[in-house]
Amino acid sequence: MKKDNQMGGFFTQAIGFFPLIFLAVILFFARGSMMNMINNWGVDPPRGEGDPLLEKHVFVQDQYYRRDVTNPDEVVELEYATVSTQHFTGSDLSVTETVVELANGDVYHHTQIPFSEYLSAFNQYKLIVHYEFDEGWVTYYDPESEEWVINQRLRSGISIPATMAFINIENETYLVFDHPYAYSKGEDGNIIARDEQVGKIFLNSRGYGFDFVIGFPMVEDVYTEMWTLESDKPLVDMEDPEASIATGETNAEFWARCCYGSDHRFLLDGYYTRTPATYSGYQENAYWRSPAVHVPYNYIVNGNDRASHDLGYVQLYLSSRNMNEEGYFPTEPESSWLKETYGIPGGYYDTRFNADMGVALVKAYQKYGEPYFLEQAKKLLAFYVDFANANHYTFYNDLSEEGWLVQDYWHEESGSEPVHSALNHQIQEMQFLYLMGTELKDPEIISLGDRLLKGVEITRDIWIKPEGDLHYGYTPEGTFDRQDYPDLTYNDMFRVQELLEDMGRNRNTSLDRLMKAKKAYMDAQGITTYLQ
Repeated sequence: MKKDNQMGGFFTQAIGFFPLIFLAVILFFARGSMMNMINNWGVDPPRGEGDPLLEKHVFVQDQYYRRDVTNPDEVVELEYATVSTQHFTGSDLSVTETVVELANGDVYHHTQIPFSEYLSAFNQYKLIVHYEFDEGWVTYYDPESEEWVINQRLRSGISIPATMAFINIENETYLVFDHPYAYSKGEDGNIIARDEQVGKIFLNSRGYGFDFVIGFPMVEDVYTEMWTLESDKPLVDMEDPEASIATGETNAEFWARCCYGSDHRFLLDGYYTRTPATYSGYQENAYWRSPAVHVPYNYIVNGNDRASHDLGYVQLYLSSRNMNEEGYFPTEPESSWLKETYGIPGGYYDTRFNADMGVALVKAYQKYGEPYFLEQAKKLLAFYVDFANANHYTFYNDLSEEGWLVQDYWHEESGSEPVHSALNHQIQEMQFLYLMGTELKDPEIISLGDRLLKGVEITRDIWIKPEGDLHYGYTPEGTFDRQDYPDLTYNDMFRVQELLEDMGRNRNTSLDRLMKAKKAYMDAQGITTYLQ
């Protein structure tokens, strides 16, 4: 009996500690909020007008639950989608929610939250996206292990690393989650990623379902963004072993290459890529908005699933809204090489990047039947035609046939000083012209493409270096120089040859000659990334 009494007393004492333990756990998880409360005791945070957008959590009001667009401030009706934007303004926070409802029923949701004076007193807040479900799974590419994590069970307490995530909720709702990021404005059109201030996505159970919880910094001049894609149909199958006809890649291989993350970002105002060290405003964590839209282009042309189909449309549309009044997409940062060589400042016209955008617009029009894409391509074409007519080098062959090498760059402030003509630019411009001429059934545009091709034909042999590689470009001094890209120019010529055949024409023998020389050089150098 004495032994039993001792045991009963032990458990009674232990049970008595449970409230203290529970309190300690609460205090542990709320320690950040408590410190903020203590540090800002007696300070009245600056408030705006309207009802609060944040909800209380423990001691502070620091949770924003993503809202649906119910009363949009702006609506754009496209053939394939409806784009709705609503600006929410409360006493504590301002938020911009943009929703793209696609014709196939899928929905793209983009949230943008600027700095709030009210929240500066607390230094952080939580963005929460809630879904009602009992079970679900997440698939993501782990950037550290460089391997896919397939169908990890969603449960309270797990976290998703800084990468895109593909989520399956009860085989009924399918999501693509871009990782949330924080940014500040840099110089010369750059944005500065504040990745060190954004953590992982955490899952917390709440009611029948789960909160996807993302902690963001609330630091002056820092804004945050996050987007998701949602469908009631499977968006991608990472376990499908079938390789794409377009690229020879499986879905897993394609998405490992085309997930946003370290090198590429997508924001509400378009596609961004890492800023080169030769661009003004460069920092290690700087990104610039590129007209080349490489990732959305890949979604459109090389994607093999519903996710790439949807994202290609949405992200090209959002990016293509950046065309200026003149009809082109400027490169905002200044290139030190262009500035030193030709006096060209930032905000210049780059024929290659704009031709990349042009090709993407035509391909998107052909895929989705969206008239908006063709109209943007027409504006881009009109500017290019005027530019090419005014800025080119002229060559003649023995038959007095005329060919052009079009110059690469232009800025309205740099005058009419001639610049070089790069082979890769020339070939990509050619592809854009042939695509547009065919689509519009316009022989004059096709003829302009032929004039560029004739320029390459006439100068063919001069492009080839003694070792077999190709020169990069033709200079205003009348020379061919600089180092060509490892495989870019070859791939450009490969695509133009395919296009010529699609147009019912023969392969071009001069392009074949250049491709043969370049391929031999690439093989000798162990370069294997060219198209085959």
